[in-house]
Amino acid sequence: MTKEKHSEIFKRINNIYEGLNDKKISYDKAEVEIVKLNNYYLSEFKKVLKLNKLSDRTINRTINSIDFFVNTYLCYRFANTIYKGYESYHDFFTYFLIYKCIGSNSVSTVKEHISSFKKFYKFMYENGYISELDYIDNENIIKNTKDEWIEIAQNYNDYLDNGMYEDMSFDDYLDDLNEDNSND
Repeated sequence: MTKEKHSEIFKRINNIYEGLNDKKISYDKAEVEIVKLNNYYLSEFKKVLKLNKLSDRTINRTINSIDFFVNTYLCYRFANTIYKGYESYHDFFTYFLIYKCIGSNSVSTVKEHISSFKKFYKFMYENGYISELDYIDNENIIKNTKDEWIEIAQNYNDYLDNGMYEDMSFDDYLDDLNEDNSND
């Protein structure tokens, strides 16, 4: 990416947030602009994955995972861009992915998302789209909390498999899990 293109993107992002703060643009318009920016990065990332000769299936799963995170979760939930998306991982993995996304509460799905995020943010760093500090933060967050995210998905699946879901909401499940962890 040229410095001019990168500068143009940051100007657009700043304009979006300034417009939201000043109420000059609607939340819906901001979402449209953010999705356009996110899709630019996704298309660049997809090109790199193809150059690395990954299978079409792997490429599609990786892109779909990132697209879901940046365009469904970050953008539509918070009107946020991908730059500091890693700051929202915990909510994404411990609440949104498990509770809001039917069929996405499996351990393999969580691991797939983690792998995709690592690849994507490495791509973002290597191409100068995020700072080294942001990349290191991303890596540290994943390293330090991935086991917790996987455990939460596994525990929730265990509750479902044991039929406990009939009497327990997800919030009750999280409260129960927090009680178990506080007793340790």
